[in-house]
Amino acid sequence: MKPIYIEEDEEITSVVDKIKNVEEKDIELIFPKKSPLIRSIVNLKILKRQSESLEKNITVSTSDVIGKALAQRAKLNISNKGKIKTPIKTEKKERASSINVPEEVLTKNIEKLKKVPTPEINKPDYTKIRKEAKQKKIETLKERFQKRQKSKLVLLPSFTGKILIIFFIACFIIGMISVIFFLPQATVLVSPKTEPFSHSLETTLVKDSEKANPSEKIISYEVTSSQKSSEAKTFPATGERDIGQKAKGQIIIYNKYSSSSQPLVASTRFIADSGELYRLTQDIEIPGAKIKEGQTVSGRITATIEADEAGEEYNLESETPFTIPGLSPEKQEDIKAASLDPISGGDSRKINIITSEDLKKAKELLLEEIVQKTVEDLTEKVPEGKTIIKGAIKNEIIDSETNGEEDKETKDFKMSITAKSSVPIVSREELNKILFDDAKNFLPKNKKLLDENFDDGIEYEKELENTEEGEIKLKISLNKKIFTEINQEEIRKNISGKDTIETKEYLMTNPYIYKAEIMLWPFWVKKVPRIKNKIKIIEKQLE
Repeated sequence: MKPIYIEEDEEITSVVDKIKNVEEKDIELIFPKKSPLIRSIVNLKILKRQSESLEKNITVSTSDVIGKALAQRAKLNISNKGKIKTPIKTEKKERASSINVPEEVLTKNIEKLKKVPTPEINKPDYTKIRKEAKQKKIETLKERFQKRQKSKLVLLPSFTGKILIIFFIACFIIGMISVIFFLPQATVLVSPKTEPFSHSLETTLVKDSEKANPSEKIISYEVTSSQKSSEAKTFPATGERDIGQKAKGQIIIYNKYSSSSQPLVASTRFIADSGELYRLTQDIEIPGAKIKEGQTVSGRITATIEADEAGEEYNLESETPFTIPGLSPEKQEDIKAASLDPISGGDSRKINIITSEDLKKAKELLLEEIVQKTVEDLTEKVPEGKTIIKGAIKNEIIDSETNGEEDKETKDFKMSITAKSSVPIVSREELNKILFDDAKNFLPKNKKLLDENFDDGIEYEKELENTEEGEIKLKISLNKKIFTEINQEEIRKNISGKDTIETKEYLMTNPYIYKAEIMLWPFWVKKVPRIKNKIKIIEKQLE
């Protein structure tokens, strides 16, 4: 246990400091008799609270009876050094020698002591005590501070070192300024509201470059060729041929109309009651009617008819009635026919055959496939600054191989071809001058073309080709989109410093903008830079 001796005039703050500076947990405070501190219940309670907050066990040691009583009331441990321990006659272990005075007795003694006047000589001079304690505390702190001071070697930077430090600080500041003000960028993709625009013109392609005159819509061209063979592909045979049998049978034809005979030529139509059509196989003449025993007897003849088409549906039963639609309505009432025996022998069977159209279509499909690949290859190989005229491409089938022929019975056939494609190549700059410069002369006021791409929205139609002169007359149709140009400088001014939501809301108030996207860089930037040249506006067609 660490003993701490308390001076008679020492203040409570000094005692607390001593307790804090002691590393041991168990501390014994030794007070002189009639010390002002030991006789103040307030100070003793302060010591109790400090011991609890510092987690230290404080024991009060004093010969002052009143101080002991007050310390016990403050719930501080009391030391009883100097008192004689009372021996115990039994063989049990000795109890601790500390004596706890009952609370009732202490209270009664304190009340009695309060009534006893304190001698004037024992009254402390608190003003003097405070001054002396304060002075002593200052001296103690000075001494403690001096002990803690250690000599240190201070190295001051040299002149070069100072320059380097200043340089690095300046670089850091410049870097921070760059990051804050110059690094942030904004890209605004604007999709303007568009409207369709069409323009057509005629131009002439010539092989002789001396005849070229772009201002007169005449430009020179070169020819590039490519020869390719297709893979053998299978095509269906779409033709049909009916090889079925036609139904035939005998019928009796009755003539009750008049006594005159009625001739019928071959292929005369006979229609059964169920609607099937048959034809007479030869010329006949139906005898006229006769009067026998006062009754009219119809003239009759037997003839052969054949179904108009093959098929089982033309097989009929016997005694099926027929009409002759080629006769007048009056005659049809009295000139009729009926089958003697069943009309039979009809059946249907169709086969697939190759038609001339099948062969032609197969060649066209293979040629289209070759031309598409040829154009792709030529487009990739075209020299820089040149472009091909797709509409003036010339295709020629050099050879073809097939296992099919016209009218051959089959379900499908194979074919492959070898073709040569020739296409004109012209200067992109000259074509641009002829096409887009001419189109711009017809644009409405304040309108611009959305793009000047040769691969989209342009159709070439070859109207005439003079092989001997090497001239090609072309009709070029331009189908593009146009838009109203926006004031980019005004937009930069109005969106600087705004976040993406505010920027988009502002842009969408512009009557000429259909859609907008805002991209900020780097990732931590949340607002459009205030420096206008850090704002890039691109007008393009957004998906």
